[in-house]
Amino acid sequence: MAIRKNVQLRNNFGEYSGVDCYIRIVSVTLQKTKARAVLSLLASDQSRLVDQDAIEFEIDETQPNIWAQTYSFLKTTDKFKNAYDC
Repeated sequence: MAIRKNVQLRNNFGEYSGVDCYIRIVSVTLQKTKARAVLSLLASDQSRLVDQDAIEFEIDETQPNIWAQTYSFLKTTDKFKNAYDC
């Protein structure tokens, strides 16, 4: 499971450009009612890592699958809105 989106990333010179990324959750750590997910943003062909990120969110205890819940939450954030499943 992963999502895909053109993400604005900053290069070493401080310039921003759109990069078509394959976004994969590497790990999810649970702490009571919160979760922390570590993400890898890969080039669209998955050949190289272009960025890493982490997010925190409140767990919905009515949802049994934390991985699906994390991907759903990602799509609600400004950085990853309009991402699609791939």
